[in-house]
Amino acid sequence: MEPVAEPEEQLAGMVVLIVVMGVVTAIGVCHGVYFRMNLSHEYLEMEEAAKFNADRRHADFELVGRDGERLAMDRRYSEESLEVI
Repeated sequence: MEPVAEPEEQLAGMVVLIVVMGVVTAIGVCHGVYFRMNLSHEYLEMEEAAKFNADRRHADFELVGRDGERLAMDRRYSEESLEVI
């Protein structure tokens, strides 16, 4: 049984294969790093918004009605439970 290709051709094919695999890996790593940076940026924004909303929920509020009547709001109530004036 004879070899399919000469040793030099096999070596050239292996080099091409290794280079292609390296390029694909580099593209994948760059894409992964870029994607991870975007996700971490969005995650930080969401975390900050959640923290802000949690602070608003747990803070004491005093709302003023249309007729000047004060509506006291504390931790037992949520903004959604009050009627929109």
